[in-house]
Amino acid sequence: MSLPIFKNCSSILINWKYYGDNDNIYYESRPLQQRFTKPFYFNNKNKRNIYFYCAGKTIIRSRLNLTWAHFPHYLKNKPMCRPNGKILKNYFSPPNYSKAFIKHYATKSTEEFIERLIRGAVLTKNTSKKYMIYRIKHYYFLFNNLNNEKKNFFERKLNISLN
Repeated sequence: MSLPIFKNCSSILINWKYYGDNDNIYYESRPLQQRFTKPFYFNNKNKRNIYFYCAGKTIIRSRLNLTWAHFPHYLKNKPMCRPNGKILKNYFSPPNYSKAFIKHYATKSTEEFIERLIRGAVLTKNTSKKYMIYRIKHYYFLFNNLNNEKKNFFERKLNISLN
């Protein structure tokens, strides 16, 4: 961070640009960037979306005496900058993709998301039907359009009901 535009920054927030299933139900053996070309745009008025809406990764100045805040994405009382060098005033601000962003493939295809559900939650390895239904309704369909083909595919592959 030796560039002059970052001299007052403790860290740089690089927002995630989210990609959903792009209406791909089945896995295809092609690179992600070819299969998922249309990013998801959040409605920033929906409070449920706010964490995802502004999420990103940070680059932190390594010689700081760090005091972590609740979210490890920013530091207490230390200015965080955007990739353009402007200080971020509110950590829940709309994302800025003008200088840099990270492509985040949130769900990939329906089939790939089902494989993730079958493997279980990352930390708890939870594979309960209740957990799967929750993740489908509150995560998968946050990024993807619901249609009967996807709903039926989930229900058939996981032996669940999404009603």
